[in-house]
Amino acid sequence: MTSVDVIQAVCDADTPGYLGESINSILAQTRQVHEYIIVRDGSLNRELEAILEQYRDRITLIENHGRKGLAGCLNCAIRHSSAQILVRMDSDDISKPHRVDILARHFQTDKKLLVLGSGAEEVDDNGNVFFVKAMPKTTGKIVQMAMTRPPFIHVSVAFKREFFQTVGLYDETYLKAQDYDLWARTIVHHPDLLGRMKNIDTPLINVRLPEDFWSKRSFSNIRYGTPISLRLIRHFGAYHRLVPLTLKIFMRLSPAPIKRFSYKYLRN
Repeated sequence: MTSVDVIQAVCDADTPGYLGESINSILAQTRQVHEYIIVRDGSLNRELEAILEQYRDRITLIENHGRKGLAGCLNCAIRHSSAQILVRMDSDDISKPHRVDILARHFQTDKKLLVLGSGAEEVDDNGNVFFVKAMPKTTGKIVQMAMTRPPFIHVSVAFKREFFQTVGLYDETYLKAQDYDLWARTIVHHPDLLGRMKNIDTPLINVRLPEDFWSKRSFSNIRYGTPISLRLIRHFGAYHRLVPLTLKIFMRLSPAPIKRFSYKYLRN
C-alpha cells in the first residue's frame, strides 16, 4: 500500500479552535496516514500549545527555533518525512474524511503522477460554504492560469517525493506565494513534468476564508506574486495575459468590501 505522510505548519497567528478542527479532520481519515508531521514555527500562545498537547501522542511535532515562515516549515517537514506521498494541510482548513484515501488511490492507479490537486469548498468563519472552487484540468489550461495565479490550490495538493527531488524544495525567501514559485519553476525549468501534474474536480478540503481574509489580501500578495506572473508571461511571450494580471492587481488593492464581493460573486 502507498504510504502517506501529512505535512503542516502552525504559527502564533493561527486560531486554536480552527487548529483543533484541522488536526481532527486528519486523524479521522478513512485511510490511516503513515506519519502526521506538524512543524511549530517559533513560539506559540498558550491556547495553541494546549491544542497541540492534546494530540502529542498522535502527531510528530517538530520544533523550529525562531520563525522560518511557511516555506521553511514545509521544507523541514519534507526532509523529516519518509512516505512516498506527501499531503499538504493548513491549520485553519478541514480535510474531507476520504481525502487521503482518494488522493492515494489516484497515485496508485497512475504511477507517473507527481502532483495532484483537488477542488475545494470555501467556507466562512461559521463553516458555511459560499463557493465551490474547481481548478484547471489540462496541461494547457494549467499553464494559462499560471501566468496570472497559482494553478493548484496549495492546501489541496499531494506530492510524490520524486517531485521535490527533481524540482527542489520551497524557496524560503518567499514569505507569500511559496507554492506559486514552485509551480513556476516547474513550468520554466521542468516542462516535461507538466503531464504528470493534474487537478481533480472533487472538493476534498474545506478552505476557511474568515472575515479578515479580505483585508489581508493586499500589497504583500502583490509583492511576491506579481514578479512570478511576469516571469511566466515573458517566458511564453504571452503579453496579452497582462490584462487579466492588471485586473487582478487592481482588485487586490481595492477596499475589503469590493474584494469580498468580487471574490464571492464575480468568479467563473
